[in-house]
Amino acid sequence: MKIRIKRPFVFFVTVCLAYPINAETFLSNGVNYSVTGPGTVVVASSADASGNLVVPSTVIYGATDYSVTGISDSAFMASSGLTDVTIQAPISSIGNDAFAYCFHLATLSFPSTVVSIGAGAFGGCVSLKKVFIPASVASIGCGAFRGCSDSINVDGNNACYSSYNGILYNKQQTVLMQCPTARRGQFNVPASVTTIDGDAFWRCNLTTITLPETVSSIGYGAFAFCEKLNSMALSPVTTIRVNTFLGCSALVNMTIPSSVAKMEDGAFWNCTSLKNIHSYAVKPPVLSDTTSFYNVNKGSAFIYVPSDSKEAYMAAVGWKNFANITAEFTSVGRTLSGIKMYYDRFSKSVCIDGCHNGCHVTIYDMNGKICLTETIQEHVPLSFKGFLHGVYLMKIDSQTGIVSEKISL
Repeated sequence: MKIRIKRPFVFFVTVCLAYPINAETFLSNGVNYSVTGPGTVVVASSADASGNLVVPSTVIYGATDYSVTGISDSAFMASSGLTDVTIQAPISSIGNDAFAYCFHLATLSFPSTVVSIGAGAFGGCVSLKKVFIPASVASIGCGAFRGCSDSINVDGNNACYSSYNGILYNKQQTVLMQCPTARRGQFNVPASVTTIDGDAFWRCNLTTITLPETVSSIGYGAFAFCEKLNSMALSPVTTIRVNTFLGCSALVNMTIPSSVAKMEDGAFWNCTSLKNIHSYAVKPPVLSDTTSFYNVNKGSAFIYVPSDSKEAYMAAVGWKNFANITAEFTSVGRTLSGIKMYYDRFSKSVCIDGCHNGCHVTIYDMNGKICLTETIQEHVPLSFKGFLHGVYLMKIDSQTGIVSEKISL
């Protein structure tokens, strides 16, 4: 886990009286400006920001009237006395972490000229309830508004971004970028989403988050510090990224799909309540180091794995530290031409091993009626949720052979 600590900055702007610092930077009323070109500057840093901040459109240094065109990285980071920001300047960019951890910043207005908002620009501004993104914005960095508590709305004419129910998405709503912390209870991620951005649910108060199978990428720290999140079933991703569930102290149940091959640093760091981990992965996911399950009670937590994989988990780095590894998923199909089926009673789904180039799956009831037909990839779970109890016939047709087996639900 990486923690960046920077000294607090404070900012106050009134009259533009300027003093040189060096050939490219000058100081005006406690604010450092950097010259970026003939007649243009960006706000570089400040030593005294508090109250209502107005970023001026121009500032005078010597005989030159400079236009303020941007706000640099970390310019006002951790300015604890800052409460309001009004940007009069026709700026085009706001840098990374520019206002990060300004804990008392409550109101913010963007000019219609801003094009780029950097990563973490307003991250950790926990008093910032509402954000409105103008049509001009074409680039928003990861976690730019993490910690915003109420809603993020986007001008309908924006070509790159959109919002729905106060949640920030890209225009096509294939990327979920930021969910405000005020969301509570259960949230179903829309089926259009394929990517969960880094820090997307940072400190959200949700108890359950349901991911569609369309989600194939989840960014670092996506669910970090969701301290009320109780259970989670991941979509078919290949990697659980750095700090994905960092500090999810109420997380009890976790389902890991068979597609997962690796868990990075701090994936479940400080998930102190984690008790049940159901892993579909036939091969134990590689743990990058011992921090993947840091501070998880390995003596009381239970790991449920495919029956043919128990010994591999018991020998694998990181996994072997768990005292309770149980073979839960039963192989229900015979192996034919390298194809094998595994049924997971916990999630009512089937995983297929050996289906390298995709398999066509057909499910029949015992009257011969087709209940489901679908083409799936290897290790991607096929869900039986919604099926009535009973016996079904599953036929898997691949390039190398056919497997047919009965499954009792």
